[in-house]
Amino acid sequence: MKDDCRELTPPRSGVEDLIVKEPSPRFTSITRSFLSSTTSKELKCPRCGSLLNFANGVEWIGPDSFTCKSCAQLINIALIQRALRELGVA
Repeated sequence: MKDDCRELTPPRSGVEDLIVKEPSPRFTSITRSFLSSTTSKELKCPRCGSLLNFANGVEWIGPDSFTCKSCAQLINIALIQRALRELGVA
């Protein structure tokens, strides 16, 4: 009888067998921090006073401006930056 180790050792599937996966700390983005805060749900449009719904109630116009869907007022991102400072994130 021939000694054959192939029967005892399962074949390797590839490189992923060599990678040691360590648990990484949970990363929370600034966006997620802001959207999950109560502050984001309390921000109002400076023109009409409607609550701003960042899930579907604003339309981003540029890198630093968005509009309120209720009154179409152009709002600068400074409103969000102020809220982030209040949260201690920015």
